[in-house]
Amino acid sequence: MKILIITYYFPPSGGSGVQRWLKFVKYLPKFGWQPVVLTVKPEMANFPHIDRSLEKDIPPEVRVERTDTFEILNLYKKVSAEKEVPFGNLKDKTSLLQKISRFIRGNFFLPDPRRGWNKYAYRRACRLIETEKIEYIVTTSPPHSTQLMGLRLKKKFPEIKWIADFRDPWTDIHYYKMLYPTAIADRINKNYERKVLETADKVIVTHEGTRNVFLSKSEKILPEKIAVITNGFDEDDFLHIKENPQPRFTLTYIGILYNSNDLKSLLAAFSKMQNRENCRLRFVGQSGSVMAAEIEKYDLKNEVEI
Repeated sequence: MKILIITYYFPPSGGSGVQRWLKFVKYLPKFGWQPVVLTVKPEMANFPHIDRSLEKDIPPEVRVERTDTFEILNLYKKVSAEKEVPFGNLKDKTSLLQKISRFIRGNFFLPDPRRGWNKYAYRRACRLIETEKIEYIVTTSPPHSTQLMGLRLKKKFPEIKWIADFRDPWTDIHYYKMLYPTAIADRINKNYERKVLETADKVIVTHEGTRNVFLSKSEKILPEKIAVITNGFDEDDFLHIKENPQPRFTLTYIGILYNSNDLKSLLAAFSKMQNRENCRLRFVGQSGSVMAAEIEKYDLKNEVEI
């Protein structure tokens, strides 16, 4: 059975979000599914991170289609005071220019600045569905603009089964209000969100909390429609890892660490642990800018690894 996976982030893009569907692509063939991946050309994309080591996990027999894109972010960065490629890690303290930049991003690029990829990806998706006789499609987000392609494809091909995968919430993401959406922009975003949740044949989320939030969006969304598939790990990645001869108690956080995450309770508790010298607190991924000051405050330089 062929399944079309539409994802903006795919190797050589790096980061925690990329690995979810990269690993699905790796293992789906073992369960009778033949994935076809539709993504963006890396030379035209705006990826926050590049990790070419992930490319080895793409099975050679899997077809990967890459399309052009119109990157609104290139225009945004010219007028924005925040020069990094946006990935959600917004700082609490901002200048007036940064607030104006965020207002533009949160009100004029709906639902997000990567919507410029949709025109190219939709056209290619239609061709693939017709030529490859594809019966199932997956749209995974963020960027949530990818879900709007699912809406269009379901309308054009009502017989296909559409699975909408959400790695993060949409209008309930913690930084949503930091983009200063007006009432009009908020209404547009929530309307997009509700239409996707109501129209998709199946919705997948990574956390039970997200499932509960989505179920509250509309009475038309039945509980059995939304499934939770948490993020996990690939055993193959650990085959050649040697066991530490001097094991330590290690608590690990994997993924993006946002500036809005409150670590005070965690760090305070960790600083009071017995035999602290045999303990490690490890953060793997993009870390917030507030981390260094918090670590120094609790005197955890030797116990924290970033």
